Amino acid sequence: MPGYGFVRVCAAVPRLALGDCAENAANHAAFVKKAAKEKAQLIVFPKLSLTGATCGDLFRQPSLAKRALFALKGLVSKLALKNAVCVVGLPVLLEGRLYDAACVFQKGRLLGLELNTLPENYVFSVPEKGFSCSFKLLNQNVLCGTDLVFRSENFSFTVGFDSELLSPSQPLSKRAALGEMIAVVGAVPELAGSFNKFRNTASSLSGLWKRGLVFASSASGESSTDNCYAGRAFVFEKGRLLSGRKQFQAEDTLT
Repeated sequence: MPGYGFVRVCAAVPRLALGDCAENAANHAAFVKKAAKEKAQLIVFPKLSLTGATCGDLFRQPSLAKRALFALKGLVSKLALKNAVCVVGLPVLLEGRLYDAACVFQKGRLLGLELNTLPENYVFSVPEKGFSCSFKLLNQNVLCGTDLVFRSENFSFTVGFDSELLSPSQPLSKRAALGEMIAVVGAVPELAGSFNKFRNTASSLSGLWKRGLVFASSASGESSTDNCYAGRAFVFEKGRLLSGRKQFQAEDTLT
């Protein structure tokens, strides 16, 4: 397929154990191995997928970010022989500030960390516009910032977040133009009629940007204190829906 200009992508919605980074990493690894059998070249997980997005004030505990990094280290090492590019979410503590980040890695190598410019949770810091730096993570020098472009052997893509996708200011418009595809990670709660509205919005933006768009969002393992989560997962190509996950689908699914 790569020789003909096609890329096989996957939006993954694994079972979530809220706050249990080790179990979530194990679920991620199982998904990647399953997706590898389907010859997926890009696998996108939900926002903050290694911890869950609804940990609330637990994000203020440095131990949670440390456990997430430890889980990421094990996941990257375990998948070192897999060729697929993976996008996973986790909180990252950088220079005393906590960020909502999406980590991109392939074959045991960290390709970079994209930071959420519009975090919805008050515990996360907002990176400055155009922020970019390099720091040591898991014994590797990693580029961290906003508007990063990730390149594999056969394709390039950028990473966005659900809050950026739905913002009236459309901060992803410029970013989407930088790569051939955009991977969007999310944790979108369900409201009456919001599922179809979101799908139509994402489809319209994919068509407007003339890009492939892969979206993965949290499922029912998130806290139900304030909201419920349906596990949205969509793959669009220039506005056309290629594949989508059903609402509140119980089992772990690859889209």
